[in-house]
Amino acid sequence: MPQITVNMMWCIPGAVGGSEEYLVRQLLGLPANVFDVTVCAPRGFAAAHDEVA
Repeated sequence: MPQITVNMMWCIPGAVGGSEEYLVRQLLGLPANVFDVTVCAPRGFAAAHDEVA
């Protein structure tokens, strides 16, 4: 299974706007049974986007 690491450390929840929402939608579109995805994000990102946590 391919491993993907996504660097979201720049993405402060609620502060970057459209790019934050766009990338969350892209993460939700990755098939979980095809990719092993690790997201590196700042504190508070998982609470703001529990759908990808």
